[in-house]
Amino acid sequence: MTEPRLKLDKQSGTVSDMQAGCFSFSACHYDPGIGEATLSYEVDGCKLHEKITFPWAPWPVDASRQAAFFQALELLHLVAGISYYKAGLACEIDTGEVKIDGLMATFLNELYLKGLGEFAYINRLDLTGLIDFGVNTDEPAGSVDPSGQSFSSKQNTAHPVDLPERALVAMGGGKDSLVCLQMLKDAGVEVQPACVGRSTLIGETVKAAGLPLIRIQRELSPELTKLNAGGAWNGHVPVTAINSAILLCAGLLYGYRYIVFANESSANEATLKDEQGQAVNHQYSKSLAFEQSFVEVIKQYVSPGIDYFSLLRPYSEIAITRRFSEMNGYHQV
Repeated sequence: MTEPRLKLDKQSGTVSDMQAGCFSFSACHYDPGIGEATLSYEVDGCKLHEKITFPWAPWPVDASRQAAFFQALELLHLVAGISYYKAGLACEIDTGEVKIDGLMATFLNELYLKGLGEFAYINRLDLTGLIDFGVNTDEPAGSVDPSGQSFSSKQNTAHPVDLPERALVAMGGGKDSLVCLQMLKDAGVEVQPACVGRSTLIGETVKAAGLPLIRIQRELSPELTKLNAGGAWNGHVPVTAINSAILLCAGLLYGYRYIVFANESSANEATLKDEQGQAVNHQYSKSLAFEQSFVEVIKQYVSPGIDYFSLLRPYSEIAITRRFSEMNGYHQV
């Protein structure tokens, strides 16, 4: 007999010793001198600080691009928080001075619920009715300090930016991202491979393409490791959503209009169904549904001058493999 799920409901309050009372988005900061962003959170008094490092520490001189970057960084702060929220699955979510309107609340509620779908399934949890990014403004979200240092509660809308017509391409070390990269090159688009992390495999595949690689480093808070060691909930999070937000920031820093991923058609399909017959998609943040929602958020809160998309969305696994079979220069890696 299947073990019943533990129902974690906002209305019923804390129902497990493992559950936190409040999860807070406490602060967000970027140091343009060293190219380092710090994303800060708090779970019932436990402070967590994540660091994102952009190599070469580029900083645009254009004020509008700087402002758009801080909007993107604030979005990253909200998206990356899912890595820490899952540890305590708090009854209350406090976004602090970050203004959340209806569109942003819908995006975040869906991302956290569906992005944690597999996590909930594996941990035998029912998160329905728990996750609630409440609306606290009727105005578009955004809070930028033009000095380029920190955030305030001031309201701002998306910023127009004029970025070069070139593509920052997310690399994952497999055939899909290589096919995507080659298709763009064949179309005459200037490309720049980028990744998050230190993967040797990704470095080898990009080297085979004869291109440099931008490696952005993400350092999770060491306090999360301690929480996990103490028995906090752990499991799958929508990493592609987090990496998408990181590359969005990178596109503004390095100057790329197109942020391109290699998510194919099967990413839309459920990878399993729960006992109630509800679809659970391990690849939710690679799906068309996420892509469309993320694009809407970018246009509304960051800039209409940035295009985020997956080039391989129309293609099946077989179609991609067929293309890759002709790319002999990459087969050794």
